[in-house]
Amino acid sequence: MGAAQETGERAVQEARAVGRDDLVAAAFAGWTEPTPWLTRRHWAVDNHVVDTLERLLTRSDLPPAVVARLLQRLVEELADSGSGRVVEAAERQLAIARRADDPALLAEAFTTMTRLMPHEHQLDRCSAMVAELRDLVRRHELPAHQWVCEHVDSMIAAIRNDAEAVSRHGERGLGIARRFHIVGAEAASMSTLAMLAHARGEFAEAEAAYLRVRERLSGHNPWHGADIHTRGLITIRLNQGRVREIEPHTRTVYETWGPHGGEALALVLALQGKTDEARAVRFHRDPPQDHFYGVRLGARARLACLFEDHRAAARLIPLLEPVKDQLGSAATTAFCTRPLAQALGELHALLGDPAAAQAAFARAEHVAGLWGADHLATAAQAAAAGLPR
Repeated sequence: MGAAQETGERAVQEARAVGRDDLVAAAFAGWTEPTPWLTRRHWAVDNHVVDTLERLLTRSDLPPAVVARLLQRLVEELADSGSGRVVEAAERQLAIARRADDPALLAEAFTTMTRLMPHEHQLDRCSAMVAELRDLVRRHELPAHQWVCEHVDSMIAAIRNDAEAVSRHGERGLGIARRFHIVGAEAASMSTLAMLAHARGEFAEAEAAYLRVRERLSGHNPWHGADIHTRGLITIRLNQGRVREIEPHTRTVYETWGPHGGEALALVLALQGKTDEARAVRFHRDPPQDHFYGVRLGARARLACLFEDHRAAARLIPLLEPVKDQLGSAATTAFCTRPLAQALGELHALLGDPAAAQAAFARAEHVAGLWGADHLATAAQAAAAGLPR
């Protein structure tokens, strides 16, 4: 991944240097294989790249396949920015691909449509797109997109709390990735299986599984492998209640990502009673609509309760309502955090509505049971028992 990114950037720079827009477009359009994660670092929007892509897309002399891939690159660049241009670009890419007699181009467009964020709100769209993609994969030999089908279906199953289907699609995806030596995809499927072990309360196995992900990516995308391992360890320790141990890890995330990594550090500090230091941690007022949207909602809800921040609680409740049947991390298919109904219940309790809190905690216990997550079900039961009668 890293070498591919650097090579692509160098190609764009050299094409710009000689004033050849056609070669700039070809360089941007050169990424034709699906990847399990973004083809750039999270939140690192390059406005110069966006401006160049949008300028190229005004040209009328580019081949349709190049235009479609420029749109795909634009979606990739803006995917986690919250920009309204993302859906428009993805839909335009799909329209171009449907008119072309090119199965690979159409498969790329279907894949783009399944990557719109936040994933927590994309269930119907993803279901429709992956159904069409599966049909295309059956009729053509597209192994990388065959893995995409398993990955997306795993995410859909996770959002629906179907742990058995998550496991089935995760194992199938792992088999495909290993058969065709697609290392990034293999690591993504391994992360899904680590998430399932964590959900079952098999903490040692989950920790070992995240370590295997890091090791698998060591020669291909070591930075991302380390990031997955760190985030996996943070979620495990939070569910174990071993908060002090992960403060250094959350500081590393915060130092790396700034406000985008702020919720984890603030939560870990607040849980240790370091309230003033936690309040000083910066994060965006509105949760970014990115891969960690549900995780952020859960963390912010806990912070609102720890800070007794009624205003933040009132802002978070309408965001949590549409996703209250999900684990906070379900759509990542990589990590395990508390049911979002648990967060919702705590907010209702903070705002003095014990009946709504009781209903939310009962929902959280039910969701946890669907994952075989006894530790999460117990936490929901304890929260309900602590409500005023």
